[in-house]
Amino acid sequence: MIGPFDYTAWSEPKDEENEDQDPDDDNEKRIPQDEWMVRKSGAQYRGEVSTENLRPDGKGIKVHQGRSVYEGYFKDGYCHGFGRGISAAGEIYQGGFN
Repeated sequence: MIGPFDYTAWSEPKDEENEDQDPDDDNEKRIPQDEWMVRKSGAQYRGEVSTENLRPDGKGIKVHQGRSVYEGYFKDGYCHGFGRGISAAGEIYQGGFN
């Protein structure tokens, strides 16, 4: 059994295009999503979403139709940055996603 995912051990990936941007400005572009959202693919997501397009952006967890789970950082709806993936077979990968 693995323990809870520790977001505090890693920092959120930097946006290379806007390195001089104030980090507080980035948080204003996101809203927390406390309830599970069902995506077009059938996957369920709970976490931060972009205010512009309501795609996963920031910290969150995504369950792919009950078969696999990803918990970590997202960018523009995709797994991006540090996270942990658990496959349907029980295989675990923890590290960088892009």
